[in-house]
Amino acid sequence: MKQSSHILTFAVKRARIILAYIRKLAGSKAAKQIGYLVFTITLILILWLVIQNYRQFKLLVTGFDFRWVLLSFVFISFCFVTLATSWHQILQGYGVNCARYRIMRIYFLTGIGRYLPGGVWHFGGRVVWLEQLTVPLKISTEALLTEQISVLWVGLVLGAGFALAKFASTVLLFLAGGILLSLWIAVMRARFQACNARLPARRLVYLAGLYIVFWLAYGSSIYWLVLASGQLFNPANLIQTIGYACLSWVVGYVIIFVPGGVGIREGMLAGLLSGMMPLPVAGTIALLARGVSMSAEALLALIFVKIRQ
Repeated sequence: MKQSSHILTFAVKRARIILAYIRKLAGSKAAKQIGYLVFTITLILILWLVIQNYRQFKLLVTGFDFRWVLLSFVFISFCFVTLATSWHQILQGYGVNCARYRIMRIYFLTGIGRYLPGGVWHFGGRVVWLEQLTVPLKISTEALLTEQISVLWVGLVLGAGFALAKFASTVLLFLAGGILLSLWIAVMRARFQACNARLPARRLVYLAGLYIVFWLAYGSSIYWLVLASGQLFNPANLIQTIGYACLSWVVGYVIIFVPGGVGIREGMLAGLLSGMMPLPVAGTIALLARGVSMSAEALLALIFVKIRQ
C-alpha cells in the first residue's frame, strides 16, 4: 500500500513539473506566434468553407428546427454550471471555504481566456483571482491540475466507451469504465492526501457524478443539433454522438496552442458525425455547436458580472 502511495505521489510530482513546463512554453514568444498562426489559419479555413458552401449552409441553417437549438443552448449552459460547481467542490476539498457564487463568478469571468492564443490564460486568471481571496498559490495550482486530470480522464473514458458501444460488448464497456473511474477516485484521494487535505469517498463519488453529468449533457446538446437538422431520433445515434462529442472536446482541449480548441474540435466532430450524415450537414452542426457554446459562456459571464462580490 505504501509503495502504491509513493508511486502515485511520484506521478503527481512529475505531472506538476510537466504542467509548469507547458505553462512556461505556452507563455513563450514562439508559442504565442504559433498560437496566432494556428488561430488565423483555422479562421481562414472556416471562413473559406462557409464561403464555398454558402448556399448550402444557408439552406441547412434556415431549415434547422430552432426549438432543438434552444434545447441545446439550455443543455450546454447547464454543462458550464456543472463544471463551475465541480470546481467549487475541488476547492472545498483543498480546504478553500468560499461561497459557491464567488467561485462560479471567477470561473465564468475568466473563461474568455481560453479563446486567447496560448489557450491557458483562463488558468492564470483563476489563480490571480483566488490569490485575492487569500488562497495560497500551491493550493490553487493543485486544484487546477486536479480539475484538468478529472475533466480529461472522465471525458476520455465516457467518450471511448460511447463511441465503441456499437462495436463492443456493453458489459465489457461498463466493466472497463467502472474500473477506470474507480482508478480515478484512487488517484484523486492520493492527490488530496498529498496536500494534507481530506475529501470523503462520498464527495469524490459526487464529484465523479458531476463530471459524468457534464459529459452526458454536453453530448446530448450536440445530438439536439443533429435532430434540429432534420435527422430522426435514433437511440444508437444518440449514444454515438455523445461519444464523438466527448472525444472531439478532449482532443481540442489538450491542444493548448489553439485557443479554445477552435477548428480542431469542429473538424474532428464533423469528421466523426459524417458517418451518420452528409459532411456539409455535419460541418454545419459542428460550427453551430461552437456558436451555441460561446453564446452560453457569454450569457453566463454577463449574468455573473452583475453579481456583486
